[in-house]
Amino acid sequence: MRVHHFDCLTMRPYGGSFLGGEGGIGNRTTLVAHVLLVERKNGLLLVDTGAALRDAEDPFERFGRGFVWSSSPRIEKERCAATQIEKLGFDPKDVTDIVLTHLDLDHAAGLVDFPRS
Repeated sequence: MRVHHFDCLTMRPYGGSFLGGEGGIGNRTTLVAHVLLVERKNGLLLVDTGAALRDAEDPFERFGRGFVWSSSPRIEKERCAATQIEKLGFDPKDVTDIVLTHLDLDHAAGLVDFPRS
């Protein structure tokens, strides 16, 4: 079994030390939507999904202007789980199971890229 780590969405919200960064609440800090890909004998397991490919094209549609303004997310096609899975030589259709830690968009928006799972 191999485990791969992906940064599928980096955010820069205001919050400073209140969110684990430095400085006061007016300072931006860095938060990452961590996604894990587990290679198993019977298929790939994905833990969380990060943002979806379509979110890279239009982050406002599902994430909303408030989130985009306040968090300054880096939503890029190259960071999406489906793209990173392909870079490893797999097909996103090889993902047989997905475990979501919770349903916030930075963890679950990419579900649409894995309709068979």
